[in-house]
Amino acid sequence: MKKQIIIGLIFLLVLIGTGCEKSVTGDLYNETDTDASPDISLITEDQPNQIPQDNDTQVDGFTQNVVPVTPESVNDQEVKDQLLSFLETFHYNIFFSQRDMTEGITESDRIKFAISYIYQNEYQELKFDTSKFILYVPKQRVEEIVQKFFGESVSTHASFEEEKIVYEEGFYLMPAMDTEWNEKPQIYSIEIDGDASYKVTISLYNSDLQPTRAYRTIVSVKDNRYILKSYTPIIN
Repeated sequence: MKKQIIIGLIFLLVLIGTGCEKSVTGDLYNETDTDASPDISLITEDQPNQIPQDNDTQVDGFTQNVVPVTPESVNDQEVKDQLLSFLETFHYNIFFSQRDMTEGITESDRIKFAISYIYQNEYQELKFDTSKFILYVPKQRVEEIVQKFFGESVSTHASFEEEKIVYEEGFYLMPAMDTEWNEKPQIYSIEIDGDASYKVTISLYNSDLQPTRAYRTIVSVKDNRYILKSYTPIIN
């Protein structure tokens, strides 16, 4: 079953007053489905912009019962489940999963991840231009998401021509788009990498359960949350 996000359709449904269910890390093969079904209210150009409030108790914050890194924690099933959920957030991201980050995660990679994350998860809170199908993503929220998932600050805001994202007057203008994923990540191995980090290898499988590619990641634990430090494709 294909993994699909159709934000354009969601916005159309909103315009005619229809409720809609949103799935960001839902499941491809009937496992581990994470759905969000908020009450959707569209904020138009005439309404004041709203910035979602960060809530450290949310699942997407990964602050719930994060176990310190120990030799025993690599075999803890709860830790494995949390790490998989955390890494799924990056795999099921419109821009991030398409990048080759062999040389490291750049600031542009982090910003584009944040824009996509907000677009996929928090669009109902933000201003949407119904004539141009553009979502206005505030730079403040982008900075918060970058800090939350990468533990880094944003130094420069700019447009991204390749992704057709324009930055102007404190907002990223994100065009509506459809995206689907035909691969599902699974954890292949977990090792300790330093005093407060995991080295996690994930394998991706297609709908026929055949392996397609793999990534080696470094995930650290800081302030009761997971932070992504590295996301490198494994080249055979």
